[in-house]
Amino acid sequence: MRIAFVVGEFPNLSVTFIISQITSLIDRGNQVDIYANRPGGTGKVHRSVTTYGLLDRTTYAPTQPRRRLARVGRAARLLLDHPFANLTGRLGVLTSFYKYGNRASWLTLLHRVTTFLPERRYDIIHCHFAPNALVAALARDAGILQGKLLTTFHGYDVNTYARKHGKGIYRRLFQRGDMYTANSMFTTRRAVALGCPADKIVKLPTGVDTRLFSFTERSPDPEGTIRILTVGRLVEVKGIEYGIRAVARVLPDHPNVRYQIVGQGPLLTELKELATKLGVADQVEFLGGQTHDEVRRLYAGAHLFMLPGVVARDGAQEAQGLVLIEAQATGLPVLATRVGGVPESVLDGESGYLVDQGDVDALSAKLGYLIEHPALWPEMGRAGRRFAVEHFDIERLNDRLMDIYHHLLEGNAQQATGHGNRDSTGAG
Repeated sequence: MRIAFVVGEFPNLSVTFIISQITSLIDRGNQVDIYANRPGGTGKVHRSVTTYGLLDRTTYAPTQPRRRLARVGRAARLLLDHPFANLTGRLGVLTSFYKYGNRASWLTLLHRVTTFLPERRYDIIHCHFAPNALVAALARDAGILQGKLLTTFHGYDVNTYARKHGKGIYRRLFQRGDMYTANSMFTTRRAVALGCPADKIVKLPTGVDTRLFSFTERSPDPEGTIRILTVGRLVEVKGIEYGIRAVARVLPDHPNVRYQIVGQGPLLTELKELATKLGVADQVEFLGGQTHDEVRRLYAGAHLFMLPGVVARDGAQEAQGLVLIEAQATGLPVLATRVGGVPESVLDGESGYLVDQGDVDALSAKLGYLIEHPALWPEMGRAGRRFAVEHFDIERLNDRLMDIYHHLLEGNAQQATGHGNRDSTGAG
């Protein structure tokens, strides 16, 4: 099967699940090409990028001139130098401003569409994040890209992006797309509220390769140190501020606690200042961006995992919480908040605990309880491991994805979704 992946930044450490999906499809004998808006912004890459030669499979969108007049001139040259398949295709490009959302950048769309030149034919065009699907849909309308169009929603696209650009931003995509998947029922409901056909969308969670996450029953270190881990970008939606505040609350009674935070982002200075202000700078360690191998080692060395996410001021919220699945796969008891799709990713009271967002009292109370009751850790870890393997294992989910691809090629999108927006995994 010939499959085109249409993505934003590639490769990117924060979206290793896309890399895992691509490599699994390659292992199954599929030909996969990648079309990206721009290269990743860090020197660290997932080792599979090299092992599978993924950069050799990747085509990047042309760089746009900064000045608008120059961009218009280049757009005109692109139209002249690369005549599209037919008059309808040319008109489709020229009227894209109206077709694909009245706030969509016509010039940006046009430049990204030329990524697919000369004309490309695929069985499946799989777009991660809906804004990238707008580009692929336009290219298909223009006659330069052919194949069944599958869009995967991840949360940002139906929350922050849709809020910024207006509810009608995906109108044309919902008319022209063949099928849609979403990483949680939370995301599914948001997509349907924006106009996505309910009989063409199915929950297909982002998976993890559970074989790579070794399970270990947790117990305190002989010296008594308890390591709490958070993995996530240093941005408002991750709620790391509340994690630091909760750690500060429990430290007087548990001075051997250490809090490790993995990730980069604009709030680094602010969060470091908070740790200093609360007198916990020596117990809170900011580790910066880490490779997937490095993160796995940190999972293995931790005792508890915390993701204290919140609904950000721009409407962003955790749509699934992939790191929670990874942590549970290793046997870590988890502590998280009831936002977005997170309740679908934790067995509350079994593999960990959920508290209300921004509630430092509840967060610190549950954290203190877990610290004081290490006898609970092994059973919580086993429950989390079972949950991760049964509902989020990437091989099982990629089996389901291949079924979706085949149903699409046979023209049976509703059969692929189970006649509606049911959870295709049985979870949630």
